[in-house]
Amino acid sequence: VAWANNYKTTGANLIDRGKIFFVQDPAAEITVNLHYHFLVLDAYLNTEVPVVVSDLTVNSENVYFKDALNISELLSVNAASLSIHRDLKLGKETYVGSGEYSKTDGQFGWDNNVAPNLKKYTNYAEVHIPGQAIFGRDRKEPYLSWVNKGYTKSQDLFIDSDYVENTGNLESLASVDIKANHLVIQDGNINTGESLIINAENLKMRFQTNTISKNFILNISNVISDGGEGANNIITVNQGVLMQKKPKVGDLLGTEIIATAEDFVNQEMIWSAKDYGASSEGYLNNAALGKLTLVNSKLSKFEFKGIGDTDNAIYIDYLDFSGLTKEDIVDGSVPVLNIAKGFKIYFAASNLPAEELDGMYEGRLRWVKEYPGINSSMPVYISGIDKTIRVNRSFRQSISYDTDDDGIANGYDLTPFSIGIPKISSVNFDQENKINIKWMGLPSTLYRIEYKDRLDDTDWKVLTEYYNEQFIVREIVYREVISNKKLSRFYRIRYIE
Repeated sequence: VAWANNYKTTGANLIDRGKIFFVQDPAAEITVNLHYHFLVLDAYLNTEVPVVVSDLTVNSENVYFKDALNISELLSVNAASLSIHRDLKLGKETYVGSGEYSKTDGQFGWDNNVAPNLKKYTNYAEVHIPGQAIFGRDRKEPYLSWVNKGYTKSQDLFIDSDYVENTGNLESLASVDIKANHLVIQDGNINTGESLIINAENLKMRFQTNTISKNFILNISNVISDGGEGANNIITVNQGVLMQKKPKVGDLLGTEIIATAEDFVNQEMIWSAKDYGASSEGYLNNAALGKLTLVNSKLSKFEFKGIGDTDNAIYIDYLDFSGLTKEDIVDGSVPVLNIAKGFKIYFAASNLPAEELDGMYEGRLRWVKEYPGINSSMPVYISGIDKTIRVNRSFRQSISYDTDDDGIANGYDLTPFSIGIPKISSVNFDQENKINIKWMGLPSTLYRIEYKDRLDDTDWKVLTEYYNEQFIVREIVYREVISNKKLSRFYRIRYIE
């Protein structure tokens, strides 16, 4: 680029500005001519220009990308298997070096036209797709395997494959929509500008962080699992959660969902678990959740409901009303919480007083005091049998309940669950004329029931052994049919292990 210009001045002015040192007539007018030259390398003055491949077509049964590739116009992979080991960027930059890629020109997306026969896709590097990435969703047969161990970024990400695994990072400016028979998301991250939608038969999720700007939609038909304690899954969601179907088996007790409601917004929390009442049974194979944190803003609410007209529930180990204290409980309700009729929230512990929350919303908010979860329990030493058990922390510290019926509330009692040596609390006949033998049993403990027909008999006889396989302190009832010919029978319970 070149152009010219000129202007008029005097010799004295040029001397004052240091442009010249001498002129014969300082008052005389002088014309100054200017010439400009400018060389433009590119719009961003890059010293290096990346190599861009316009069209790439590969034909093989198995294809491996082991060179970094920028493909602008056309990518065609005629293969059954593709493995990416170096960075792959698709699309045309709007300007060279701008880092911004067109979503309308060139190879801006991934669809069935890119790899019509692909069955197995594995990524170990970085894959950048400026437009929609559609893997298997737009064809008759889905992929057999879709594995991401690196980083994948696109506008929208749609995956339809028999097996899907993410142990890397998925980032979408809009939604991530995954459909699979077997889905493993572990040791990775999923970040979405909109929603995360998962439809799968089986889901394993562990050491996973998902940041979701809108809705988290979950539809698992068979098994859901995070491995329980130590899973460290964190799911952050800003516009609600929808569990469309309760999985047949499994829970998310090692997972935390952090739900944030913006100012003046009602966020729906829809969960489809079965209602077992205020019982530990609801925490087994019932899509139970390890921790739910509700972060509210100005005049925002969380609305809990089930699917349609079904009486559903959600079982939560630890329910955290972030930023709220006991003083925020007004007129038997928590200001950020709505619970629809026919739906129940069950929790084992909370940052608000569990006993005060229990029974609110006409019984739709309930405390499961016996459940000793990962986030809700504490160890208790049983001195009489030299054994440590785990019990519900709020139940152990309660000043209202007296579990061992010794007249001292649990919170003040040094041995609220006895010293471990079993003691029969009652023996009586029921309506079926069976003898009911009752005692307080510790979790995962083996007992032996012995009897004598006469008090002066020398030896006790073994009636049976009973193992309390449940992980809660509970009243155990053993039922025995006794002959009418027996005049009497005496019982005792012994701790075995």
